[in-house]
Amino acid sequence: MRQWIHAAITNRKITLFILMLLIMTGAFSFYESPRQEYPEINAPVAMITVIYPGASPADVEERVTTKVVSTLEEIEGYDYAYTYSYNSVSVTFLRLVYGTDVDAAWQDLEDKMDDLQPELPPECQAIQTNTDLVETAGLMVTLTGENYSYNELNDVAIQLKDALKGIQGVKRFEILGKQEREIVVEADYRKLNDLGISMRELYGLLQAQNVEIPSGQIEAQGAKVNLRTSGRLKNQEEIRNLVVGVSPQTGQTVFLREIAEVSFRDADTAYKILQDGKNAILLTGYFQKNKNVVLAGEEVNAVIDSFKASMPEDLVIESVLDQPENVRQSVNTFMVNLLQGVAFVLIVVLLGMGLKNALIVSTAIPASIMISFIFMGFFGIELHQISIAALIVALGMLVDNAIVIIDAIQVRLDEGLEREEACISGAREVAVPVLTSTLTTIGAFLPFMLLPSIAGEYIASLPSIIMISLSVSYLVAILVIPSLAYMFLGPSRKKSGGKGVIRLFFERALLAAFRFRALTLVLVLATLGFTVYAALSLNLKFFPYADTDRIYIDLRSENVSSIEITEALVQDVHKVLSQDPLILSETTAVGGGLPKFYNTLPIVPNSNDKAQMMLRIDMAALEAKESGADLEAYAAALQHELDQVLTGGQVSVKLLEQAEPIGAPVQLRLLGNDLDQLGEASERLQQLISKVEGTEKTDTDFENRVFEYVVRPDLVLAGSSGLTQYDLQSEISLALRGQAATTIRLEDGDYDVRLKSNISSVDELRSFGIKSSASELKIPLGAVADVALASEYAVIKSYKGNLATVVMTDIAPGYNAVDIQREIVSLIDPVDYPGIQFKFDGENEKIVENFGNIGSSAVLAVMLVYSVLLFQFRSFTQPLLILLTIPLSAIGSFLGLYFLGFDLSFVAMLGIVSLLGIVVNNAIVLIDFINTERAEGKSVKISCIDAVEKRFRPIMLTTITTVIGLVPLALSGSALFVPMSVALMSGLMVSTLLTLIIIPMVYLWTHRDAVPTPVEEKPVNEAP
Repeated sequence: MRQWIHAAITNRKITLFILMLLIMTGAFSFYESPRQEYPEINAPVAMITVIYPGASPADVEERVTTKVVSTLEEIEGYDYAYTYSYNSVSVTFLRLVYGTDVDAAWQDLEDKMDDLQPELPPECQAIQTNTDLVETAGLMVTLTGENYSYNELNDVAIQLKDALKGIQGVKRFEILGKQEREIVVEADYRKLNDLGISMRELYGLLQAQNVEIPSGQIEAQGAKVNLRTSGRLKNQEEIRNLVVGVSPQTGQTVFLREIAEVSFRDADTAYKILQDGKNAILLTGYFQKNKNVVLAGEEVNAVIDSFKASMPEDLVIESVLDQPENVRQSVNTFMVNLLQGVAFVLIVVLLGMGLKNALIVSTAIPASIMISFIFMGFFGIELHQISIAALIVALGMLVDNAIVIIDAIQVRLDEGLEREEACISGAREVAVPVLTSTLTTIGAFLPFMLLPSIAGEYIASLPSIIMISLSVSYLVAILVIPSLAYMFLGPSRKKSGGKGVIRLFFERALLAAFRFRALTLVLVLATLGFTVYAALSLNLKFFPYADTDRIYIDLRSENVSSIEITEALVQDVHKVLSQDPLILSETTAVGGGLPKFYNTLPIVPNSNDKAQMMLRIDMAALEAKESGADLEAYAAALQHELDQVLTGGQVSVKLLEQAEPIGAPVQLRLLGNDLDQLGEASERLQQLISKVEGTEKTDTDFENRVFEYVVRPDLVLAGSSGLTQYDLQSEISLALRGQAATTIRLEDGDYDVRLKSNISSVDELRSFGIKSSASELKIPLGAVADVALASEYAVIKSYKGNLATVVMTDIAPGYNAVDIQREIVSLIDPVDYPGIQFKFDGENEKIVENFGNIGSSAVLAVMLVYSVLLFQFRSFTQPLLILLTIPLSAIGSFLGLYFLGFDLSFVAMLGIVSLLGIVVNNAIVLIDFINTERAEGKSVKISCIDAVEKRFRPIMLTTITTVIGLVPLALSGSALFVPMSVALMSGLMVSTLLTLIIIPMVYLWTHRDAVPTPVEEKPVNEAP
């Protein structure tokens, strides 16, 4: 180490040049670094969708969903699947065990689904898989205009999409909400009966009359010329004039126009977009990963602004989601907090060490941060709220090593050593203790990189960056600080002015603790006891809600088959929202969910009875309206207002979550084999849970039975009439659902030609003639089948192979999910619910899982810290003595959270545990100095007193710099990081204060002088 320090000082110009080069490289890395709003997480979840047209939920469950799940179980890393079997659709969510090789599993999934396709009913469409459920939209632009049709709006959206093509950093754009038009051939079933023509024959006729088959070549004048036969239909009139047969009554030719109405109509709507209650088209953009979305966003917005300027004023183009702008504001806010922290730390160092020393020490901050940016780029760590917060947390610690180094050099200079020797010997003397302190802090954070959960992946950049920046700060302190000290430092001119009041207080407190050891121990234990009480009184919280100006609303109509009724429910909600001046914009998807506009937004499968709304709130106006108002209170008030006025469906106002989505804080999953039992049990439990104090918005996702008509053919009668099941089902499907027979190309685009009948009642269906494929006779459906009303479940859900439903509840302000769930458990007697299994799956389970992971990491961190201390002190007992600072820090952390009213969240708990690698540094300094003093022949007591006296300034200075560096983060208002910063600050302050008293006292208690000699109590000088 001496050689390195000597080389750095001797070649100081090269040392400083390399430093400046690294700082500039770091600045460039910062400029080019990928910027995001939040960390990318690779959730091990996939969605598999299969369309089975016309199939009932029971048929979908039996013939599709069970086969899909059975195949998924063969994938390596399979954990469980939860499924939804709707009418005509199967949706399966696959969850892998965390830590599985996701890429290999997804490839295996694709292969197995390809193999499964032939085993499904032939009517099933191709299996669709989505393995990127965390992909989040970065841009959402709506286009509206009262004077524009959907087609016109879609054309404008296509123009805008084309204008945005080729922008670097943009992955793709998608257009949603277009309402298709089609040509409908609505056949009169009575005339078909009279003519003896079937729907299948009419379907085949439309196909056969709109073809263009390559005809080959013919020779002309010695050359071969291509021949093309024109056979495409060109317009509606040609469709109307198609010949369909000959009338058996008159013998005249029958044209299609005589038996069917041919007209343009809106296609059956399955999904549509509304903006502020008006019909809209949505253009959604996705940015590439590991790119600076701010730079890409600037170019995108420039193109959009230019495009807007070229459009008519009555065409409204509105950016309802602009992730690059959100990222820019978020990063800028955190960078301001970082710069504030730097300024605060510099002021503290200046006041504590003088101008020259402060300027030299302050070099460690920008140098360490900028060099850290280089390593962040190398390890692929993006710039987002977690990574910047990590820099702020590390900020105060970055100067600790430099402070110790410069203090040791100053002591050697004051002793009269030659400047070079003073710099080398001073730095070398403390190099090992400084390395030990750095390693203990790194050892405390290292296990948190290994947390086996999505939450651990979400915060992984925090321990990574702290370890990187501390490692860099050690190298800067050892190699750069001595070089700067050689250039600028000299012997101190400041004369000792005696002891300050604070130092005098601690020395007197220490002597009192020596004198009344038992009383001191009792006071500490009593404080620890109260701390345990305070810790147990804290509300537990997995992650706080996101700091954003957006909330969303999930809607579900009671009518599962009509999207029109769902849209009417949405319009009722819009009427309420339009009266609220705090709502800046309202974007709605009817028939499913919006594109994923936040990384934790749950996926909403498309369904006619579902809708989702994204609301952007004027946060400045909200905070000005009522002191202390927040988004959570506003959402609760809005929920109450909507509950008072809406009927015919359910509406849930929700806040965006962070890290890993949970949904309702308390979720009770019911598993069984009988849907009727599950329905009854869910209704009883919903009523039971809603009466528990602290619950609100208690609901169940169980879908009740819906009525439907069922055609039950008499197979004997049908068979004797020459009718097969295919004859019956294909004719009924064509008559009622309709099907696109062909496509024609018009001037403004391609249009499907859909064939259906005009049957509109059950009696008409019974009289509908079914043509036998064997006898060519038409038999009324009512003659061979019974058409009756029946009830069936609208959706069948399963979880881990069992039929399932969920009863869920939100938590009122002032209550927590853990206590509520404990109360619910006490009220449920499984005996009252035979055939039903219960599984809770809410915030409590996430807390148990992830807090348990933190506990395991804490044990590993303690072992790593102990190992480092063991190598330095070569003692088994002294490292244990140093580890006493850990419970002392817990006193401050838990009491800080308790008295300031914060929840104990996952990140706050992370901060508390990470303190164990920070607070031991003060004890290391004290124990190391005590050992040095004893080696010089001083008694244990005098050595303890000297340690507090002579190490008071560096201990307090490093503590204050660390605490003061966290002040901007504590005042930032971030729901995620304020509790963590409070836990760190209060824990570090209390631990430092108690360490200066408790550690020497316990040291005196556990160590004896080698040769007992009477020692006079060292006098304590009065303050000047």
